[in-house]
Amino acid sequence: MIDAIRDYGFLYWDRFLRSRLFMVLLRPVIITLITLNSIITRRRMSHENGLVVRGQVKILDNVDLPPNGFFTPGKVFPCRLRHASVSFLDDAALAVRGASVKFADEAVDSPFDMLMNNGNSTPFWDMDTFFQFTLARIRGGRAHLIDYFKRNPRCYMNVRDALRRDPSSFANLYYYSQIPLRFIAEDAVERYAKFRLIPWDETPERDGIPDEDDLQTPWFQEAKPNERRGRNYLKDAYRRRLDKQPVRYRFQIQILNWRDSDDRDYELSSLYPWNEDECPWRDLAEVIITEALDDAEGNECLFSLRHLPAAVLQTIPARNFRDGPSIDYLRLAGWWPRRARLLMYRLRGQPPRIPDERSETTEAYADETVSTVESDDVYRRPCLPQRDTPERREERREQLEQARGIYQYLHGYIETEPTGEQPAWHPPPWYRGVFRIYEPNPGDRKTVPIPLPPFVRELPSGERYSRVVQGRIYGTLAVSYLALALSRFENWLAKRHGLDIYRFLLWGFRDKPLTMAHWREDAEFARQRLAGVNPRIIRRFTEIPANFPVTDATLAGLLNAGETLASAMEKRRLYWCNYGVLEGISVKPGRYLAHPIALFYVNGEGRLMPIAIQLFQRPEDGPIFTPKDDPGLWLAVKTFTQSADAQVHEVVEHLLRTHLIIELFGVAMRRTLPEAHPINALLSPHLADTMAVNTSARTALLAPGGPIDSTMAVGSKGAFELMGRVWHDHRILDSQDVPLDLKERGVDDVEALPDYPWRDDALKLWAVVQRYVAAMVEHFYASDEDVAEDDELQAFHAEIRDPRGGNVRDMPGGEVGFRTRDELSGFLTRVVYTASAGHAAVNNGQYDCFGFIPNVPGALYRPPPRDKDLTWSERDLERALPDLRTASTQILMVRLLSRRTEIPIGRYAPAFFAGTQSVLPIVTRFRRDLHALSLEIEARNLGREVPYTYLDPKQVPQSIVT
Repeated sequence: MIDAIRDYGFLYWDRFLRSRLFMVLLRPVIITLITLNSIITRRRMSHENGLVVRGQVKILDNVDLPPNGFFTPGKVFPCRLRHASVSFLDDAALAVRGASVKFADEAVDSPFDMLMNNGNSTPFWDMDTFFQFTLARIRGGRAHLIDYFKRNPRCYMNVRDALRRDPSSFANLYYYSQIPLRFIAEDAVERYAKFRLIPWDETPERDGIPDEDDLQTPWFQEAKPNERRGRNYLKDAYRRRLDKQPVRYRFQIQILNWRDSDDRDYELSSLYPWNEDECPWRDLAEVIITEALDDAEGNECLFSLRHLPAAVLQTIPARNFRDGPSIDYLRLAGWWPRRARLLMYRLRGQPPRIPDERSETTEAYADETVSTVESDDVYRRPCLPQRDTPERREERREQLEQARGIYQYLHGYIETEPTGEQPAWHPPPWYRGVFRIYEPNPGDRKTVPIPLPPFVRELPSGERYSRVVQGRIYGTLAVSYLALALSRFENWLAKRHGLDIYRFLLWGFRDKPLTMAHWREDAEFARQRLAGVNPRIIRRFTEIPANFPVTDATLAGLLNAGETLASAMEKRRLYWCNYGVLEGISVKPGRYLAHPIALFYVNGEGRLMPIAIQLFQRPEDGPIFTPKDDPGLWLAVKTFTQSADAQVHEVVEHLLRTHLIIELFGVAMRRTLPEAHPINALLSPHLADTMAVNTSARTALLAPGGPIDSTMAVGSKGAFELMGRVWHDHRILDSQDVPLDLKERGVDDVEALPDYPWRDDALKLWAVVQRYVAAMVEHFYASDEDVAEDDELQAFHAEIRDPRGGNVRDMPGGEVGFRTRDELSGFLTRVVYTASAGHAAVNNGQYDCFGFIPNVPGALYRPPPRDKDLTWSERDLERALPDLRTASTQILMVRLLSRRTEIPIGRYAPAFFAGTQSVLPIVTRFRRDLHALSLEIEARNLGREVPYTYLDPKQVPQSIVT
């Protein structure tokens, strides 16, 4: 209980951190610290070692900009420009250089200031990472910066790109504003802008680029030993250059025309540069510098983001302190530390000029504890093993040896023996260990092994839920418990009876299940076969099986005029759901389960409708029911079919074919692919949290007395039997291939079966994932030979196929392994799709379908009807449904499982692929494709009676979290 309260507290702390209120409160704290530093030292927080010069800015006559009220062609501004090293009081240090331009020859006031640095992206991307980065520097630099870069490899790469060593002149470098601003033109089109300052002759930036030795240890940024240049050599060289001739720059602008498919977290983040093919740099102005100011006058000069032409340029409002634009929200408040510094100049005078001479130790916080740490220790560039160095390959092998000790498989079997018609079930040792149930009485027994998917023997610490995720789970449960309590109290006050009890059991929930309004209707029953939580059972009906003796007489009046069974089959109008897999599966005492065959017909309006249901696999056990029977009886027959569908859905389609399959791939990946392998980088976000949620499922959800055992007809025992039956007989990977699955079931014809929302959305989302995965594979594997020569990848394949490993029998390539890029792409597409969209399709709608108990009861407590002459009243159906306690458990279970996703597919962290720049275009296209598909699905749903949202990419989680 204490752990739950603590984790719930972490949830609300995380939500507070994500709020705008926290950002507003944090800003004065950071600014106060910076202001105190300015008061005490009379120095800037950064960019201290600088030079201020003056000249003019002329807007070019042929400037290519949307009409606006500030950048008028031919307009001339006096200007000031300040060059400085961002850190270190030494021009010879390995450091980032900056350039700030002011469109006025004034110390403070200006219509437009622009602050720029080397590098087209920043070492932090929001107030949170800025605070971490600044704190690391304040605490002593190297060791803390290394930890920061390990957590944020993308930031590390940005720093490497921006560092410069010993440039010959400030005037030879490229400077970027990095953080976008909103650009307001007269046409009111949404646009954003970035700026840069480069040499007028556009000489490619080669001056000051560090060599690879420098970049191996970029936390050692001091001047090199025995450096002969003075601390102020760049400023002195600039003054000498001005004495000879003016210095000219090209001031450029980059415009992003906002599209619906653009992503705020990428496009408006300073962490990622814009694509220059889509957003080319445009010449805006010529900057001519003619005179240098003395140090005293230059120190009084103040540049601020507050100085923007508001009619044309504005900062982007920030949502919270983890939002990219929050950096500018913080920079706007930097006005106060600058004012405080100017005030201290007046009260105490300016600090002394930086001396030219240098001491033997150039920085006071030299930290030898990290002298052996190099770039490769921080930045693990994704790389194929055959292209890595021998030293790194040895490290990869050592990492995998350790991983194989941590990630171990646990295999088990269910032992059964025939006793009458039902097999007796004996839990194997691993099951007893996990669920703490007693071993049955020993004795001779005939056993029949039923294999189950292997899983991780013990959950590694690195795979456990974070406190925030755990808190979200507890939060969902707490809110659901409260809603149920309120509903039960309201029911008690009103003393309701009949099926209204289940309706008012949901009174305390803000959102109600989508199926509640029309659950009795045949059209809704059929709709759930195509757009419900279990949409992959339905198949085309091509012949009449011996155990389902349906005839034209049976269906008289249910088909179009003049149509027969034969003609309807020929026209692809008949479809069916066969739940024969349930026959012989154990059922909990006191509960009842049918194993029906349900036949559907696409009528003249293109709508699927149920026309016949047989509740048992053998026709002698019961008749074929139709909508022509007594309405109450027909409703009961449909309800038993719904309950049967729920067993197959929850145990097979949801638990087995998504959760358990993805877990075994995760274990195999951890054991065979090191962190530096590109396929590890590709799959890791999609396998996150799955081992944790599956461990919870095995120890709680599936345990005897747990939610499955207490709400489902099959209980825990039958659930494991059912999983074992499907796992043993089915080709798991083929079932995850959407186009192959649709063709195999005969439901790929859009004209024959026009309204199949799952099919239509799944195909499009499959295509988006397939294109993304193929691009990643082609990026890292130049040829099929690269695939064949990747020994780590082949070990991954063998591990999944090995009976002592994953025991997957339909791996592409068979015993040979992956042979081509297409084989590898096909396999990875199935994994990524199953872990995200495949799971979303069978998970997100559980509350909508199972939340209203009469629509889908997990179990029924009266025998299914076996006689067409019976009448089932509403009272009879109520007696067959679960009691309120069991119903409440079912609602809580599906409410938790249907939690709204926090991280949708494509929302990769900045550390994805260790921040590798080259994969960014692939990820950007993937996100745009997902966004475009989301807009298409939203538009389509506007015209639907019941929207289908479960495969809207915004609703599809990145991985299996619940």
